[in-house]
Amino acid sequence: MTVAGFPNLFVLYGPNTNLGHNSITYMMEAQVGYVLQALEHMDSAGIAALSPTREAQRDYNDRLQQELANTVWGDPACGNSWYKNAEGKIIQNWSRSAREFAEMLAEFSTEGYELSR
Repeated sequence: MTVAGFPNLFVLYGPNTNLGHNSITYMMEAQVGYVLQALEHMDSAGIAALSPTREAQRDYNDRLQQELANTVWGDPACGNSWYKNAEGKIIQNWSRSAREFAEMLAEFSTEGYELSR
């Protein structure tokens, strides 16, 4: 995973990649595969740096928070928990299945990224 405003910063097991099911190793393997594809693409296309656009990052996080609101971690009965920050935003867990996470990262695309040559 990458971070807007920080070119070439690849983060493994970062925000919203924790699981309440399955193995975190599976999630990290998907991330490493994605990073390797990104690096290979950068090398072959002569790209010196990439980072997601702020809009792409915001849209991704907004969708993720909407999905998480409908999970057990978003249930108001949970109140204050380690899954939520002080504002109530869930920053720990992924909202869907581990398979969906791996499918999302199966093929690198430059869509949603700022590229520098």
